[in-house]
Amino acid sequence: MDETGARRHTTSSPRRSRDRRGAALVELAIAVPILFLLLFGVIEFGAAFDKKIALNQGVREGARQAVVTNYTTANLVSYTKSRIGLNTSKTKVYVKVGSTAVGQPVTVCGSYTVESLTGLLSPFLGGKVLKSEVTMRIEQPATSLSTGGDAGDWSWCG
Repeated sequence: MDETGARRHTTSSPRRSRDRRGAALVELAIAVPILFLLLFGVIEFGAAFDKKIALNQGVREGARQAVVTNYTTANLVSYTKSRIGLNTSKTKVYVKVGSTAVGQPVTVCGSYTVESLTGLLSPFLGGKVLKSEVTMRIEQPATSLSTGGDAGDWSWCG
């Protein structure tokens, strides 16, 4: 105590200093994995969202070509995959046509299998399928177009 009767602050003992450093290390060990999970989650879901946008845009461009040109189904599927711009082995495209007369609807569907970039979130993203569907009306006769495309379950498509 000092002359006024108040306690003086003394420096901590070396043991107390080590205890504080140990507590900080435990806090860091808890916080760092959570921060990494958050960081990689943002990266993974951002990449998946980018792929979803690319799929939507490519399918929309494929549908537009289906209604204004006279592509064959095989050419339209190939064109749509190139406009999607993702790995073509994981990209599937299907065209559904009722009639090739002007004013009739054409539906172009696409799907892409997403894989995890880092592997950290594989249980959440690995193998998930992104889907996109666009329907437009034929603007000029499309005599070469017919229903078809890549094999797969297209029951969700139009």
